[in-house]
Amino acid sequence: MKKLKSAKWITLIALVITIIVQIILAGVSLNIVLGNNGIITRAREAKNNYKKAIIYILAKKKERILEKYSFLI
Repeated sequence: MKKLKSAKWITLIALVITIIVQIILAGVSLNIVLGNNGIITRAREAKNNYKKAIIYILAKKKERILEKYSFLI
């Protein structure tokens, strides 16, 4: 009987340790994803930089087209 109670306590301790480790990992993961320099923030910045680059490229193409066909205007 004493051995059975000891096994229950060991199982309970293992369960508590597992839950604590999972909570710590969840906190670290959330910080990596949602933090100031997290994945979501960097994805938004990349999207904005991409849009700026496309606008810049289109403006340069427009300038070249206007220079090339300026004699028609």
